[in-house]
Amino acid sequence: MAEGTITAPVDREQFSLHPEDDMTERRSHSVQAGYFVFAFSQVLPGMFVARNLAVYWVPGQRKYPYAGPDVLVSRHHPPEPDPTVYLTYEEGPLTLVVEIASLKTRRREKKRRDEVYAATLQVPVYLFVDIPRHVLDLRELVAGKYEPVQPDAEGRYWSRELGIGFVWQADGKLVRVLTPDGRIVPTAQEEVALRAAAEERAEAERERAEAERERAEALAAEVERLRRMLGEEP
Repeated sequence: MAEGTITAPVDREQFSLHPEDDMTERRSHSVQAGYFVFAFSQVLPGMFVARNLAVYWVPGQRKYPYAGPDVLVSRHHPPEPDPTVYLTYEEGPLTLVVEIASLKTRRREKKRRDEVYAATLQVPVYLFVDIPRHVLDLRELVAGKYEPVQPDAEGRYWSRELGIGFVWQADGKLVRVLTPDGRIVPTAQEEVALRAAAEERAEAERERAEAERERAEALAAEVERLRRMLGEEP
C-alpha cells in the first residue's frame, strides 16, 4: 500500500456470519464451548477469545473461503468490541482454534484441520474434542503440519505455545483447562460458588472476631467490676 493511501473501512455486515448456522447444537457441545470461552478469558489475559465467529483470510471474499471454529483465540483484537467476523488480513493471525465434534462436522474435521487451519491459516495450536467418543486431540504446528501432543502420566495435555493444559473431567463429560501450575480452571458456575463460599468464610471470620472482641471487652469489664468491689485501684 502506498504511503498516504486511504482505504475504505471493510463493511463487515456483508459477510456470511457462520458456515454452520443452520445446525442445531447439543447441550454438551454448548456447555463445552461456553466453558472454553470462560476459561481462556481467565488464563490467557489480554488475548481475544470468541465463539462461533466466522474467519475470513482472502481480501475481497465475503462468503468463501471461510471457517467457523467453535472457539478461537488470537493475540490480536478486532477494532470492534463485539465483531461479527474475524478478518485475518485486518486483525492478524489466530493462535488457537477449537473444534468440538458434532454429527455433521465430525466427518470433515480432518480435512479442515489439515487444509485450512494448518496449511492455510497456520494456526499454532489446534484442539479437537469429541465428547460422545471421549476424544481429546491437542496438536501444535511443526514445519507447517500439526503434530499431536502426547499426554503426561496424569493424562494432561500441555500446550507449549500457550503454557496451559487440558484434561478430562473425572466423569468424562467436560474437558477442563489447566493453569500453568496445574490447577483446574473452574466453570462460571463453580466460580460463583467458590466466591460465595469465600464470602461466607470471610463473614464467619468477621463474626468470630467480633464475638472474641465482645468477650474480651466483657471480661475486662468484669475484672474492673471485681476490682472496684474489692476496693482495689485499677
